[in-house]
Amino acid sequence: MCGARCALEAVYGNERVRAGVARAVAACGASLCAGGHVRYVGGARLGALGVIDASECVPTFGARADDVRAFVEGGWGALRNREGDLAARGGAYALDLAAFFAPDGPASAADPAHDTLLVLGDGIEDAARLAALVAQHTPAGFAEKCCHVFAFSRGSSVASSSQQEEQEQEKEQQKQLEDKCHGMCAQCVVVRVRDVDGDRKDSEVLLPFRWVQLATKLVLNAVSTGAFVAAGKVYRNRMVDLRISNAKLYARACASAATSAHARAYSFALLMRRST
Repeated sequence: MCGARCALEAVYGNERVRAGVARAVAACGASLCAGGHVRYVGGARLGALGVIDASECVPTFGARADDVRAFVEGGWGALRNREGDLAARGGAYALDLAAFFAPDGPASAADPAHDTLLVLGDGIEDAARLAALVAQHTPAGFAEKCCHVFAFSRGSSVASSSQQEEQEQEKEQQKQLEDKCHGMCAQCVVVRVRDVDGDRKDSEVLLPFRWVQLATKLVLNAVSTGAFVAAGKVYRNRMVDLRISNAKLYARACASAATSAHARAYSFALLMRRST
């Protein structure tokens, strides 16, 4: 059994989830094209993945720090980074969810005409709770137009639950989320990760949470990449505004330049090294 396969199946193998991701991509792309913002909101466990994805947008797509930002419940304490709380640096370093929902925080300045917000819920209850906070602290009309709620959940092993039972539970969870989030979001989507191979033991009922985290990252990657494609940051499948800030982007820049010039990537690597 492969956790990556299960996460991929939950996101890309489910027509309802694919459609939800596509709507989120379109909304976020429209926001960036209009000079607006994309915001991720999540609890301590999944919000951290939003922080990672948002931080990658700056070097990968040449984005402004404020284009895509994430806010996590518990702030830096939830991330457990070595440097500790960096909120005093201000700007993009202020990522505590409490600060986001403060009376003078970013939530109060959300623009229904230009901004999009994604809720990353750790289950149905967590997603509904966060959606309610968004509806409460953002301007009137923002949540039902611009808030996209994703609730990530773990299915059971098919050794203890049949495929049909899993599908019925997924439908029930989707209905529960829609009932709880009625009037508070533009859409709500349950992403249920389940064992597609069916080779887990009976004693292992719930699937590993890391599979849920992987499914969350797949959704975030699709949304941010698709949004920046719409914003013109990708040409012929090449990222054209990246900033060389790490080894991966260095190699990508060399490959992109070499492809455009019909030359060897090695030649461009030598030129880049000589220029530094």
